[in-house]
Amino acid sequence: MINMMNVLDKIGKFKELNSDYLTFYHELRMPQNEFFSSKENRDDNTQMLMISSPSRMGNHLLISILDNHPELPRIPGEDGFLSFSFFQANYDLKRYLEYVRDQHDANYMKRLSTNLFFDKWANLKQCYLKNNVPEKYSGVNIVDRPADIDFQDTIYDVNYAAYSDALNASLNTVGSGLFSDYLNLYANALLQLDYDYSPRATRFDGFFSYSGMRSQARWVLEHYEQARLVTSLRPFDSYAISHIKSRSKNNEITDEWIQNAWEHWYHKVIDYFYLKAAYPEKVCLVSFDDLTGQTKKVAKGICRFLDVGYSKSMLTPSVFGIPVKGNASTARRDSVRGTFYNSSHKLEKGRIPEDYFHLWESFDLVKTI
Repeated sequence: MINMMNVLDKIGKFKELNSDYLTFYHELRMPQNEFFSSKENRDDNTQMLMISSPSRMGNHLLISILDNHPELPRIPGEDGFLSFSFFQANYDLKRYLEYVRDQHDANYMKRLSTNLFFDKWANLKQCYLKNNVPEKYSGVNIVDRPADIDFQDTIYDVNYAAYSDALNASLNTVGSGLFSDYLNLYANALLQLDYDYSPRATRFDGFFSYSGMRSQARWVLEHYEQARLVTSLRPFDSYAISHIKSRSKNNEITDEWIQNAWEHWYHKVIDYFYLKAAYPEKVCLVSFDDLTGQTKKVAKGICRFLDVGYSKSMLTPSVFGIPVKGNASTARRDSVRGTFYNSSHKLEKGRIPEDYFHLWESFDLVKTI
């Protein structure tokens, strides 16, 4: 169990040190409609687990570490239903509400997993049946649409029929409910993608993961008393290299690219710092370098936060039990499957903004270990 007195003392020091930094930068606002804002969205019972980190900071690594834990549900990768519900509702609220509340067709809800580009889990099922392994994977040279697969060179079977049936059955009963009703029914359906899913064996009722969810995570933390968020943050010196490699065609580390990376790092990290300060008992922050270098120690810290026992399975990153390579910014050999690794290539200290050093030093006050 977490010592909350110690945590709150550190949070107080953290807020004091960062009083000129802590604000919420995310430009995506919470949709201004009763569907989202009604107090009836309050949920004191559903145990909702979220994993969300800024891109290139270990979100997939966290998924793969928790994958085989016997007390936690499994998800087949990142799903954008929660993330893109906010995006689409802000873009065209009337259309969003009409399609989500359609009691005869769950196809719109399925496509929200990729911001309406395609049905991600139907595609993964077809890749598995046809033994077709897509070349591109999440976060690598794909910036305008979600990737077909989450982990390099890795496809696996999902129980798409159970997922689809669960969505359709729930839509026939929920009627014109509020967002929490639809979030809960989708979370339940998502867990059905695991052929081995058993609700009685798991600590949480729902499990969402998607990179960069800040407004969305904030909404869940505000409305769900039992919600928990786990986030990995990466030091800027290695993040900048990964960010540039995943986006730049020639991998040239120019001042312009460094500034682009800094804007991504600064605003997103500050948002997660804000969430930790606002919901200290609900948010777990870990360091990407600690995840790869002190995996067992960090894994035990995450387990204490989630109130589950430690499992040795966390030392082998996997998805649905299959060891994975991760989604590094450059392709990796098969020999790294099921292992932890980190790039030794780091940005020179003289090219790093001064604000970074203060922020990263203060991170020690609020991270899990």
